Amino acid sequence: KPTSTPTPKPTSTPTPKPTCTPVPTNTPVPTNIPTPKPTSTPTPRPTNTPVPKPQPTSTPAPRPYPVGMPVKHTASNGIYKVTGTQTLEYTKPVNKKSSVINIPDRITLNGLDYTVTSVGSKAFKNNKYLKKVSIGNNVVQIKNYAFYKCPKLSSVKVGRSVRLIGKQCFYGCKKLRTLNIQSPGLSQKYTGSNAFKGTPAKMKVYVPRKQAKNYKKLFLKRGMRKTVTFKGIR
Repeated sequence: KPTSTPTPKPTSTPTPKPTCTPVPTNTPVPTNIPTPKPTSTPTPRPTNTPVPKPQPTSTPAPRPYPVGMPVKHTASNGIYKVTGTQTLEYTKPVNKKSSVINIPDRITLNGLDYTVTSVGSKAFKNNKYLKKVSIGNNVVQIKNYAFYKCPKLSSVKVGRSVRLIGKQCFYGCKKLRTLNIQSPGLSQKYTGSNAFKGTPAKMKVYVPRKQAKNYKKLFLKRGMRKTVTFKGIR
């Protein structure tokens, strides 16, 4: 009989005991750390930028017109001639068909005031439309033939500064019914020959009261009719 080979008993492998994993120690909680406060950055203040002040622009002073230059002024219906430093002579109307003319004391041209000091020679000579004229208080001279033979002229008012009425100034104004002269300064020397010749016999003449007697003698010498009625005013 074969001998029985003993079956080897398995050796028991010892089960390894798990090693204890060390528990991590508690991480220390940090103590209260002060939260840093944000530093306030100062807001920069805007610097005042100086605003440049506008420099006043110098307006050039208006220049007077040269002596002798003709200028038109529609508002007063006149064409004038410059006679001096801001003085003018009325030479003729812009509209020759105007029946009423008012020659002003002064007018403004190019921003300057001009004084009207005279009515030019032949300014209205043979004007067949003119009926009524008023001459400003700054006019000193009404020159020769200014109203010569104006067939329809019926009324004239002369301002208080007139010193000269030229020769044949109102010659042949056959319908001149009313002549009002406010100037006290007329004289024989500066009242031209035949200034009133050919004017109506029944014309009414108004003059300053104190000069009425002298003016009547003077005007009769200058062609006015003896039948004219003189009336003192003021």
